[in-house]
Amino acid sequence: MGKGSNARSGHNLHTYAGNYDDIFRKKEDTHEKTEQQEEIIKSVYEDLTSIAYTTYCKEVGGVAFNGDELPDWEEFGSDPDKTKQANAWRESVKAVVVQFDG
Repeated sequence: MGKGSNARSGHNLHTYAGNYDDIFRKKEDTHEKTEQQEEIIKSVYEDLTSIAYTTYCKEVGGVAFNGDELPDWEEFGSDPDKTKQANAWRESVKAVVVQFDG
């Protein structure tokens, strides 16, 4: 995975930054996001969550507190037994973006 990019989607943070207004902010004349904007936002949040989780795994040496190997985000984020934890990662990332947008 390249620096600042997500291999899964091919998106990169420069793309997000360059299109931030178009992607995240509602159009003033409609006050609603389009279906396409909603899909892009969901994808962006998932990509950012993948980056955050992957960075976390790297920083803790790829192992959990109990010594178990940590799965990659694709596996972790789709594991039905880890739904609560994966959604906590997603919501944490959303909270950072909302705070940033403030």
